[in-house]
Amino acid sequence: MHKAVHFLSCSIIFSCVLLICMLNHICRWHVLCHHMEDCLF
Repeated sequence: MHKAVHFLSCSIIFSCVLLICMLNHICRWHVLCHHMEDCLF
């Protein structure tokens, strides 16, 4: 259950970051992907 909550939190954070990146057009994908890997795995 805790793992599911953690995954959901990461998904929400990822969505927010992705939205901000899209709006600003300055997303650093390698940093974002690295963060998501740490979060999901």
